[in-house]
Amino acid sequence: MAASDFERLGRLICSASTQDLIPYKQNLQVLDIIKKQLLNCISDQIFVPNELLTEFLVRTTSVTDQGVLITDELASMAGLLPILGLSFIKQLHSAQIQAILPELSTVNFSPVQAREIIDKILQDVSITEELLSGLGSAVIGLSPSILQVIPTGLLVHALPSMAEYESELSPVQKQVIVNKLWESDNVKWLKDLDSLIKDIPLLSLRSKVNMLLSNTTDTTQMKWSVQQAQMLFRKVLEANNHNMTEDLFSSLGFVARGVDCLTLKHLVTPNTFLKLLRFFQDLPIDLQVPLRNCILESANSFVLSTETVQRMRPQLLFDLQLGKIRRFSIDMTQSLLRILVENPIPFLKIPSSKQSLMVDWIVQVLNLYGRGFSKADFDLLGSALAFVADEIFMEISHVELKANLLQIKDYCFDRQKKFLLGDMLTKSTMFGDSSNWTSLILDKVDRLVFFLSIDDIQKLPKDVVVLERIEMLFHSQRQWEESNFGSTCQQKMESSDLDDLFKKQQILLQTSVGLLNTRQLQTKNDPVLTCSVIRTTLPSAWTIDLLTGMSDDNFISCLEMIGQDPHFQSFELFQLLERVKQIYRPLSAMPPKVIEQLGRIATQFTEKDLTRLDLLDLGAVAALGKIAEWTSKKLTILFTTFLRVNRRRVDELDSVSLVALGHLICGIKPADVSLIDPKQFSLAVLWIGRLSLSCGEPQLESFAKLVTHSQTFGEVSRWRSEEFTEVGSIAAGLSDIVLSALVKEQIEGLTTVAVSTISPKKFSVVFSPNQIRMFNYQQAVAVTPAQLKELSDIQKKALDMVLTSWHRTAIDLRGRSSGGVISGSLIGLLLWFVTLYI
Repeated sequence: MAASDFERLGRLICSASTQDLIPYKQNLQVLDIIKKQLLNCISDQIFVPNELLTEFLVRTTSVTDQGVLITDELASMAGLLPILGLSFIKQLHSAQIQAILPELSTVNFSPVQAREIIDKILQDVSITEELLSGLGSAVIGLSPSILQVIPTGLLVHALPSMAEYESELSPVQKQVIVNKLWESDNVKWLKDLDSLIKDIPLLSLRSKVNMLLSNTTDTTQMKWSVQQAQMLFRKVLEANNHNMTEDLFSSLGFVARGVDCLTLKHLVTPNTFLKLLRFFQDLPIDLQVPLRNCILESANSFVLSTETVQRMRPQLLFDLQLGKIRRFSIDMTQSLLRILVENPIPFLKIPSSKQSLMVDWIVQVLNLYGRGFSKADFDLLGSALAFVADEIFMEISHVELKANLLQIKDYCFDRQKKFLLGDMLTKSTMFGDSSNWTSLILDKVDRLVFFLSIDDIQKLPKDVVVLERIEMLFHSQRQWEESNFGSTCQQKMESSDLDDLFKKQQILLQTSVGLLNTRQLQTKNDPVLTCSVIRTTLPSAWTIDLLTGMSDDNFISCLEMIGQDPHFQSFELFQLLERVKQIYRPLSAMPPKVIEQLGRIATQFTEKDLTRLDLLDLGAVAALGKIAEWTSKKLTILFTTFLRVNRRRVDELDSVSLVALGHLICGIKPADVSLIDPKQFSLAVLWIGRLSLSCGEPQLESFAKLVTHSQTFGEVSRWRSEEFTEVGSIAAGLSDIVLSALVKEQIEGLTTVAVSTISPKKFSVVFSPNQIRMFNYQQAVAVTPAQLKELSDIQKKALDMVLTSWHRTAIDLRGRSSGGVISGSLIGLLLWFVTLYI
């Protein structure tokens, strides 16, 4: 091949085999083209296998000697820096990083890498307007301590970058930013930080609500959280003497999300209903469950038409009771399917049983039973294909299935469908026995390889499952998991399904590199691990001996990734911590940036170790506070160590410190909780209340007293939905008598984490059957097995009514989002029952 041929290949070069390209390495013209395309792929976040990257980028540049890299060469490699890792970044000079900051501003770094870049820059220069304006993606590296000292007038210049990378900022970073800006008199920054508006504590918002409502043009265009919108809407209602007109409502924009059900029902008339549906359809934000339920209750007064279906938001449409959907005309059913195919994520969020019954009904109405699926049928059903009855799925023509493999590989299949599809792939009419698969077949099958049985995975030819191809399969799976569709699908998967996936990934990888080969194990010919190889696979898929045997530089560069891996067992975490201790001695001198990277590894610190940690840095504290696996004794030690190291008393804790502590607040003694400033705690409760706290009941009760203080949210009897949503899990600490007196509007505000945090005995005592019937489906699903066990028969019946509320009859499907789908035969039986009762 000539250089011109490589030019035409473009980004396809990134999918080439390293061995196929090596012969062209000596041709400098071709080599430059390959390097250019690989860098383009990295810049465009197109996956490049590790061996290809190492052979044509790392070994052909001066990356092993950072000090001699000229600015142009380093700038061209900007996209490569996250891959080269923390050790490489550490060796760069401050001047080198400053010179290429424009190139770095669009590169996605991990939080620890970004912090290293910021710290490097600030070694030689002060924080300026120009610097903050040009940070881009590196803005996530501004530590809480740095953010706290940046003058507000300067901080506003970083807002565009903060808005763009808001999802990567930590809760403590957001708390510092919001506190500083909200306390300033100038609120012009509000429009520049719309993505962080939802992170303003409700208590703070109250203090400036009049100012916000005096500028309705801006206020109505901001994406407020549910509880913020509810408070603002109520204030608008009060300002208009509780007279809400259609025109006023339509002018409220995102604030309208906070409408209460009574007000909405007064607005709904035969003439306004479709207009209101259109208004909510055009509002680019999720509607909370109580609001959706209220809209559907209002819809009961009207006959649903094709136009109504088309005007409804997808989630509203999918929330309709199954009995109503079964009355749809053929045109309406076709509209329903089209909306489902175009909006698959809302459909993934409804109960699994309802998904299957709804799709089964669509298949019946459209007469797709008893015939092989054509290309047109595949396109018609789209991702709904994953929810057809098993017997229909098994009847799909293997020829059509094979032809549409690229389309269906991203669908959300349950465990049974994965088994069926995995079995189909090895049939002679598909790809045949896996022992005869080729590289081309594996490329076509892609991430569906993890649907194969373990036996079939182990039979894959060794010359096909080379590490380079395994990396691509792992990347494809990770890419799917990180997509909106994939992440939503995974939320419905059983933990056993996730464990099964990991086991298959581990076996595939270890088979590929020969770790499961008895003969190779006997020769001790293990591969040498580098951080770049771990980055393209999965840390826990490798043996613990290989991980702890990495060089110091490679281990340090991958520590952040290793610490976030959820699959390590306790004994493996212990060995990883021992490796960390070998590198960083003594423990008291372990840098805060290292503590930030440890993740679950930190849980293996001994109680004595925890007393020696340097917890002056809030970033390190926040990293430990994210972990939910601490024992109560270690929580107490960590909290005490934090106070001692920072020379602070409990009454001196501010909202930023409390947010940083996270789960560690459960280390506070109940008697000391009362010393916390109620206002500071209530400013932090937005974040603390989102945690599934392991605090004991006495601690939760003490925290609840802080949010019911006269200086904060006051008496619970005066609370509305927004206060309950704001305090989250802290509501579990409210007294029995208070919880037992909750009315519907208040119960609607209880978050799912609050429901699951209430102790089982307390749950059975405080909630009457009537109150349980006020739960929405998500709240009912959040009820834990331990809580369920304590309920009386009549309470269980009330809970079952909620769990089957999507169905007009009280068939006890449970409907828990477990990822399991009812079998085809049971679907038929249930449909018969539905027909009987409707």
